[in-house]
Amino acid sequence: MAVFDGFKIQVQPCFIVDGENHDYLFYVQYMDNDRILYVFDDIMALKWFLKLIDIQGIGCRLASRILKSIPLSVFHDALLHRDTYGLTKVSGVSRKMAQRIMDALAECDLLDQIDDRSISNGVYTQTRAVMRSLGYDDLTISTVLSKISTLHLNDPQLILKQALKAVDHE
Repeated sequence: MAVFDGFKIQVQPCFIVDGENHDYLFYVQYMDNDRILYVFDDIMALKWFLKLIDIQGIGCRLASRILKSIPLSVFHDALLHRDTYGLTKVSGVSRKMAQRIMDALAECDLLDQIDDRSISNGVYTQTRAVMRSLGYDDLTISTVLSKISTLHLNDPQLILKQALKAVDHE
């Protein structure tokens, strides 16, 4: 167990669900007499959460909403390309707030870390590059990649096919 500032607690218990071990990370926010529990199944999600709540104007609820609305691989890709469009689609994130997030996380050490769950980030980066070379603008690319990221695809050709199909339906 680690304690941060006497208010934030992170524990890593293991649960057995359907005969399989599942590790979860918890973040407890103490507010007045209330405790709010945030649960993460990925260490990178927890690390990004902690980075986000360090930014002025972003609390635990907004940080959680951002990470639930945008898959980590897309969030990571957006930060690498300083693409604020996907962030502004999250309720409570204005253009100004999205830019503040980009500025605060531009040099973040987490941008260099890739774990097994976010390995598809490279695939999405390749797809973004191919779509740019085909003449699509960043706004269209971000919208399409956000939509297809929910399919959890890892095959670059399949992702590109889905992206081009999604562009045709826009």
